[in-house]
Amino acid sequence: MKFEKVVKYLGMYLDSQMLFTHHIKHLNDKCHKGLNLMRAVKGTKFGCNKQSLLLLYKSLIQSQLDYGAPVYQSASKAQLAKLDIIQGKALRIALGALPSTNVELLCVEAGVLPLRLRREEQVLRFGRVPRLGRVLGRVGRI
Repeated sequence: MKFEKVVKYLGMYLDSQMLFTHHIKHLNDKCHKGLNLMRAVKGTKFGCNKQSLLLLYKSLIQSQLDYGAPVYQSASKAQLAKLDIIQGKALRIALGALPSTNVELLCVEAGVLPLRLRREEQVLRFGRVPRLGRVLGRVGRI
């Protein structure tokens, strides 16, 4: 068997040290495609309204950021901040806010939770995530 530093398992990239840098980079790249779509359909005279853009955000970006969030919530604050930046960009596009607008204010205006609170909510809703070493050990034995 060959040792791999990064393994894709159930759509998540897991590295040997559980830093989640590869997974968060993959999420970042994937969500930027959704941001570009939001920019394309937003226009001053012809584009989508606020509700349609928020629906696009929730379906294209928020769903990606939510998948596996209880697992990768143990990543470093710097890595998780990259995802917060994506949420801020998407909400600024949807609401037509200035770049200097606070993300918490954008979340209140849009009626969505900040990503940190969404991750905590998912942990509370779905229970504690087992230690990944045990889970991956079981997968290797199957």
